[in-house]
Amino acid sequence: ADVSGTNVQEAGADEPDAVKADGERILAVAGGELHWIDLTGDTPVDAGSVELPGDAYGQQLLVVGDTALVLVNGYGPPIAMEGDVAVDSGFAPEQTTTSLVQVDLAGPDRMTVTNTLEVDGTILDARLVGDTARVVLSSQPDQLGFVYPSTPTEEAEQLAEETNRRVIEESDLEDWLPGYRHVADPVGSDEAVVDEGTLVACDAMNEPAEFAGFGTLSVLTFDLTGDLGTGDAVGVLADGEQVYANAEHLYVATTQYPEVDDTTTDPTNDFPAPPGGPDTAIHRFGIAGDGPAAYQTSGLVRGRLLDQFSMSETPATDGGGDDAVLRVATTDDDESESYVTTLQADGDQLAELGQVGGLGEGEQIYSVRFAGDVGYVVTFRQTDPLYTIDLSDP
Repeated sequence: ADVSGTNVQEAGADEPDAVKADGERILAVAGGELHWIDLTGDTPVDAGSVELPGDAYGQQLLVVGDTALVLVNGYGPPIAMEGDVAVDSGFAPEQTTTSLVQVDLAGPDRMTVTNTLEVDGTILDARLVGDTARVVLSSQPDQLGFVYPSTPTEEAEQLAEETNRRVIEESDLEDWLPGYRHVADPVGSDEAVVDEGTLVACDAMNEPAEFAGFGTLSVLTFDLTGDLGTGDAVGVLADGEQVYANAEHLYVATTQYPEVDDTTTDPTNDFPAPPGGPDTAIHRFGIAGDGPAAYQTSGLVRGRLLDQFSMSETPATDGGGDDAVLRVATTDDDESESYVTTLQADGDQLAELGQVGGLGEGEQIYSVRFAGDVGYVVTFRQTDPLYTIDLSDP
């Protein structure tokens, strides 16, 4: 009766994995296929598989009943280069196309791909609460085709700048936002339906209080008991790296590096000031219920996060989630010490409530867990100090 499952951070918020099991079957993605391993007999049997569309890597899946959502990060064509002012194509960034593939699990010999949603960007992570999946996507306006100087000369830099300014002036809205291509292939039909367009509508885009780049951070919502659709995306102009979520809120964190002072590249300045260590921007989305996600607020903490376990939220007491407290553990590389910070929504800001520092001076965080009102932080340099933090009063 005991079946192992995915190691999730929060109970009730399932996370994607390469394998899902329920006691009667194992569903596993490998080699571009979804496999059904039958466990009902004396020995496990590979009872069937279905090929997944596209060349891809990092395949993971979420499962609800007889439906699987396979998340597939892929590669795209290189960005067009601009003559001899561009970097060599071997070092050029690439557009990334990600696929979300819905599979009907009618039986091991009847698994069928019913929907495929191709989107511009990279999947950061996903969560499944009940039948509702939230997929977090990070996209860059790579299709603009910016160029870079091939040599450190004033002429090459000027030509590259003029070219990039022309690219911006000639760009359209669609060039800045991620696009999608939805291919629906219903079971029993011999004709696929193709729909394409801009993934995030203008009225679903948001801007954080502090500038966070020209990338688009999107949260897509899917009811896995129905058709896949295009995800009812909501977006914010920001980048993303780490994802934490429970049943009420979804947080996306990204490292923000300080701007380099121009004097650091001045040859007459013998002792330029160091730029300092990075901070972390955090964006909160409301995901209660089964409707589309809603961007709510953003904040900033000193230092950088290790991983998703560096964030944890206490439950809200007001029902609406506004008084929920986020706890974050970070390492400040500039000061070479670590902190645990509590934050709470205050208008359009995720504001700091309290903070404790001085953890692992001269070291950095190697592991974090939050359990109830206690935080556990391990730092490392030569030995492994373990710190416990009382969080009962945030």
